[in-house]
Amino acid sequence: MSVLISHPKIRTDTEFPPFIQWSRLGSTKYLALPRDRVNRTINVPEQFVFDLLENSPRKWNTLTPQQRQHAVDYIEWIGGFR
Repeated sequence: MSVLISHPKIRTDTEFPPFIQWSRLGSTKYLALPRDRVNRTINVPEQFVFDLLENSPRKWNTLTPQQRQHAVDYIEWIGGFR
């Protein structure tokens, strides 16, 4: 999602959650999370970030309508769902 947002605060909101997920799971489990980069049918780490962003009104509402739509388009394109 970093392509989506250049605002430093929002960028932190989208780049920090994978680190949190990695630190909680450990490197081996984090790297084993489902990601289908070929068929784009699932991407658990990206879905985690999207869910945190969308489910936080404080964060989600700081995005413009265009940024929110881009986030939705991106998660659907990468193999997530809304």
